[in-house]
Amino acid sequence: MAEEKLPGHALGRLESVIMGVAGAAPAFTISAAAASLIGALGALSLGAMVYCGLIMFGSALAFRNLNREVTNAGAAYSLTGHVFGRTWGFLVGWAALISFALAMVAASVPAATATLMIVAPNYAENTEAVLIIATLWYTVISAIAVRGIKHASIVQITFVTIECLAIVAITISGLVVWQTTAVRIPEIGWLSPFALTPSQFATGLLIGMYFYWGWDVTLNLSEETGGGDADASGGSALWSVVNLTALYVLLMLVILVTLNDADASGAGTNLLFDVAGHILPAPWSYLAVLAVLLSTIGTLETQTLQFSRSLFAMARDGHFHERYARIHPEWRTPHVATLVIWVIGVLFLFGSSYLPTVKAILDSSILALGLQICFYLGVTSLASAWYFREKLKAGPVVALTHVLWPVASALVLAFVAVYSIPDLSTAALAISAACMALAIIPYLLSERRRRQTAG
Repeated sequence: MAEEKLPGHALGRLESVIMGVAGAAPAFTISAAAASLIGALGALSLGAMVYCGLIMFGSALAFRNLNREVTNAGAAYSLTGHVFGRTWGFLVGWAALISFALAMVAASVPAATATLMIVAPNYAENTEAVLIIATLWYTVISAIAVRGIKHASIVQITFVTIECLAIVAITISGLVVWQTTAVRIPEIGWLSPFALTPSQFATGLLIGMYFYWGWDVTLNLSEETGGGDADASGGSALWSVVNLTALYVLLMLVILVTLNDADASGAGTNLLFDVAGHILPAPWSYLAVLAVLLSTIGTLETQTLQFSRSLFAMARDGHFHERYARIHPEWRTPHVATLVIWVIGVLFLFGSSYLPTVKAILDSSILALGLQICFYLGVTSLASAWYFREKLKAGPVVALTHVLWPVASALVLAFVAVYSIPDLSTAALAISAACMALAIIPYLLSERRRRQTAG
């Protein structure tokens, strides 16, 4: 089969940065995880946002540096494989595929719930209604993604712009009125790493990693960005992390001065709405619901893009059947790979809603997601540092950006993964191990096909 090519000038640099921000889904992530973070660290959550941003910036540097050598839609898979070989590349790619699939399915239900809160609040807790709306959103987003990256980009630019404007509006309003509504006064000590115990530091990083994960979609779209210019997608990854850090730090500051620890940790997934309710009068407080809805839909799209591009790249290299590397003749997208993730998502949605045992498996799978993230980001960061190890002699700045910072990020990600294992249930650990063990089947099949072709 002739090697399939994705369209090289589909995205510009700004569009790539927007995709990176959308991949992390700031409004959705804040609503989903900030309550747990504040419950564990209190006001020191602000420092955790800064430290996690620095760690992710190190990983983004690693991806940027290696992407200059290997520009490929496979991102972590292709970058790691270029340095550590075919086997390690496959394992990292497999872990990434699992992460994208689980995260995408997990986001579809909150998208449905937020939609119903706006249009039909009485049905927001109705299982059948949530299932129907989640499936509809899932189908619409998949259809947009398969029609072309430009269509996906237009939708994403619109959603992210509205989402970020809503977040900025809430943030600015909170900073304006904080003197009259503040429950505490900001202190520089909130940023001190020495105020955290080792246990708190590990917990903060473990939760904080979820806030930033998703920026690497810019690398999955590298073949389609700026004519395949390596610096376009790699630089976009760096700017995505910078923008996310600024958003998270400012919004976390507003949350901390608006709500006390008990109210914040008890708000659960309604945290952003509770903050907006304290700051803005109705109906403007519903900006938070709109932001979460658009953020969730946005991350559905970026996860679809990441999964389909990763599967496409791995199939193109012979790890999976060549059918998954086919490009639609008109739309120029990996339509078969996109269809695969749509089918997987719909099956998980229906299964988790009607079969209690499947729902339990899905819930445990989401808990195991962090292990997959730490694995594929950490190994790729380490691969980049190893590849550029000679840069240690090139001066302090080059040594820092090409070796030392990526290595530090890889080590912290490994620490977070190891630390999280005792907190995971037996089911979550079993699912994580089973997902990686399943990689043996396609890997052996691909090696068999490769030997037959070579013979």
